Amino acid sequence: AEDFIRYWNGSKEKTSSSFSGLHFGHWKAAAQSKNLSIIHAKSIELAFATGTPLERWVIGLSVMLEKKTGVIDVDKLRAILLMEADFNFANHLFFGKRLRASAEKHNIFPDDTFGSRENNSSIEVSLCRLLFFDLVRQLKFNAALGSYDAQTCYDRVVHSFTSMVSRAVGMPIALINTMLCAIQMMRFHLRTGFGDSKGTYGSKNRWRPFQGLCQGNGAAPALWLLISSFLLRYLADEGHSMQIASSITCTMLCYVALMFVDDGDFPTIATSATESIASVAQRHQSTVTCWAGGLRVTGGALKPEKCFWYPIQWIWKKGIAHVIPAAKVNINISVRNPEGNIEEIPKLNYDDTREVMGVIQSPSGTMVGQIEKCKKTISTWTPLLTNGYLHRRLV
Repeated sequence: AEDFIRYWNGSKEKTSSSFSGLHFGHWKAAAQSKNLSIIHAKSIELAFATGTPLERWVIGLSVMLEKKTGVIDVDKLRAILLMEADFNFANHLFFGKRLRASAEKHNIFPDDTFGSRENNSSIEVSLCRLLFFDLVRQLKFNAALGSYDAQTCYDRVVHSFTSMVSRAVGMPIALINTMLCAIQMMRFHLRTGFGDSKGTYGSKNRWRPFQGLCQGNGAAPALWLLISSFLLRYLADEGHSMQIASSITCTMLCYVALMFVDDGDFPTIATSATESIASVAQRHQSTVTCWAGGLRVTGGALKPEKCFWYPIQWIWKKGIAHVIPAAKVNINISVRNPEGNIEEIPKLNYDDTREVMGVIQSPSGTMVGQIEKCKKTISTWTPLLTNGYLHRRLV
């Protein structure tokens, strides 16, 4: 009951809730009474202990939200599932809080993962990329770094793999069954500009149950973090890692990737000044292929249109090192798209900038693009702060 009270006291009443109409205010009001909290907590506990979801838990409401303000193309929207509030509370408690805390305690999550963890943020990925590029420029070693985006990672996860990794860290099977069975049997209503749909979609065949973790599920971030951690450990066991010795402490740092949820940056650097760019690119391709194969096992896939890579090949002219333009590097990196076809991803120049985790960077170290972005933000915010306030969408 203490977890129930603490969770609902910290929740916002105006948060959208489920199709049943039991909004957050109902649960916040119940949390003011110790007896009511005990009753609600016990009913949730019994459902999860027996592995049997309540009937109203298998009805969801899908809402489409803008990823970028003003962009309403269907393929540019994010689908969020509004689950029953008490069901989602339990998912957050059992998986999002307790499972994640247990995994952190036992060092299940590798240092490569930065998303969905306490005391970690997306800016650390940008910092690590910056330090990698600095190292490449200092050593003048051939290198490659690619950014690979997994398509709708939460929605493509297969439940068999989810169950196995959860059991591997000690999660009781009854708790896993309750959450996964609810998703497999769920009937999804769709919220539109004309109201909520009466019709539903979902699995119509019990032999082909609905899969995925669903965006909006309180368990999804922790479970995807756990799944990606196992995949990264698999890559490390296969030898797809980069080792860097700290200059001051001589500590050996070992990284497979720089992961933030479904965005993965895979760095590859030559082991010596004599290793060719062809050898580096071959190792990089092997790493990417291994990562994509692991994703397919979990139900996931890479999205080629959101992937790119930097080939960094050094040549010396009169004692000065230069980087060969990407077009003159006769090497390509390929990935398999969600349909199973092989596609080559864009090859960028040394000084081409891309925005990753909100920071505009390039291997050359130029920060002109980021400075211009900051200037634009300042010019937008200044008159708003002078004459009124900042809308939350701008911050």
